[in-house]
Amino acid sequence: MNPHFIFNCLNSINNFILHDQNHQASKYLTKFSKLIRQILDNTDTPLQAIERIVTFMNLYVELEQMRFGKNRFDFEIKVDTRLDVHVTVFPTMMIQPHVENAIWHGLMHRTEQGKIILSFHRETSTLVSCTIEDNGVGRAKSKEISKQLSPSRKSKGTQNVLESIETFNRQYNTEGAKIIIDDLYDQTGEPSGTKVKIVLPDIAQFKLC
Repeated sequence: MNPHFIFNCLNSINNFILHDQNHQASKYLTKFSKLIRQILDNTDTPLQAIERIVTFMNLYVELEQMRFGKNRFDFEIKVDTRLDVHVTVFPTMMIQPHVENAIWHGLMHRTEQGKIILSFHRETSTLVSCTIEDNGVGRAKSKEISKQLSPSRKSKGTQNVLESIETFNRQYNTEGAKIIIDDLYDQTGEPSGTKVKIVLPDIAQFKLC
């Protein structure tokens, strides 16, 4: 979880209080505390069943929507019926950063309504996947804007992604984990978003602690 997200959440709570929006502050704080509790739980149990990931991601996105306005973007979760949401597991903290990137680097630069679709899918009998797709401004435009706003800041996104995959493969003695990032374009050739696909071996046989 990006530390900036924690700081921004605390600032949002403070902002609600300063503007006498006590009900909103209480609602936000309740969701925030639940999210932090799940993050702490995930520290010891990095592999979570899809049903728990869905709860976690809904909480996270609801907080972001409260900060920026629910009308700024929609969030949808799709689960392949061939997956058992109680058994099939994914590393939660390998998914959340990509949703965060979709919001901050894709959708926040849009003037129109944004959307993120989080999908869980069975690829083969031995592979499962999670896809994060947004209709944001695209990676090239996002990098251009980021350089203008923070020219001295260096993104570690790609490095962190590669490290997380390497760690997963090493930990579970496999080479099947990979991440595929595609730039999306509309019919006129203009950037229309980004799609991140995380492919993993079906490790449901690993015990959830």
